Amino acid sequence: MTKRKAYFLIVIVALLFGSSFVIGRVALDVGFQRSQVLFLRGVIFLALISVVFFKNFKNFNKRDILFGMTIGVINFFAYFFQIWGLQLSPTNNAFLISTNIVLVPIFAFVIFRTIPSWRLAVSLPVAIVGSFLITGLLTGMQLQMGDVYSLISSVFFALNFIFVGFFLKKGANFKTILFFIALFQTIGALIMWSFMDGGFVPFNLTSHWMVGVVIILHLGAIVSFGAIGLQVFAQKFMPATNAAMIVSMESVFAAVLTVAIWPSEFSWSLVGGGLLIMSAVLFLLFDFSVFKKRTQRVQQLGLASKLELIKYSTSSTKEKK
Repeated sequence: MTKRKAYFLIVIVALLFGSSFVIGRVALDVGFQRSQVLFLRGVIFLALISVVFFKNFKNFNKRDILFGMTIGVINFFAYFFQIWGLQLSPTNNAFLISTNIVLVPIFAFVIFRTIPSWRLAVSLPVAIVGSFLITGLLTGMQLQMGDVYSLISSVFFALNFIFVGFFLKKGANFKTILFFIALFQTIGALIMWSFMDGGFVPFNLTSHWMVGVVIILHLGAIVSFGAIGLQVFAQKFMPATNAAMIVSMESVFAAVLTVAIWPSEFSWSLVGGGLLIMSAVLFLLFDFSVFKKRTQRVQQLGLASKLELIKYSTSSTKEKK
């Protein structure tokens, strides 16, 4: 797997994560409880992991289990606060969570003393301004309680990026990590359903319940199994800070889908912020070695021309003698 292919996979992850904010919002609108959304997507995720990677379960060792459980707990709280914030403040949820790009390099330095690359140092401030512009934090937006939950979620997502990257470098099996993410998402949602949403509240869906079923299937199979699986796999080939930067495009994709479904939520700050984030990501991914190779090629051609000229001058001098 080359870095270029890994970066392409992370872009797909950002697109799928961006769709999950909008789709999750619709799931709540048709009558699902937040715990029901988490539980059902967790069950689907766990079932797919168990079927696809069943033969690998016997190879789990104590270290992989410890790594997987750590990521599973962090990931559950990230989605727990995400769905809570989505229920209370759906408009700003995706944008506020994307601010984890600020926290990832900070946590990486504080916890593991990882110094960001020069590309990240240049592109990160641009992406931060873009995220703040999209969220309205630069235009005096008043934070609601749901926004606070979304910001807490961004902290856990930042920790998720950091520890997934760290454990993979330590040789953790990414299949183990995925299994425990699915397991803890399911168990945690079941506990949440029992104690936080008034006990095992039965499904109370609207007449559009079929839409809700399709949405849950999408969240469980495409977003959880597909996107989280691709993210964990692709992070083997890049720093956590780069992965977080690219995934921050989820806020741009979420904004596009949100405006497509709810046109009244369009604003020019979404456009400006989205362009800044996209520019920052493109700068991070651009292969500057193209210019270096071109410069080297020009230098080689120039050197070859000089050698040819010296050879010609030498031969001309000999002929005159």
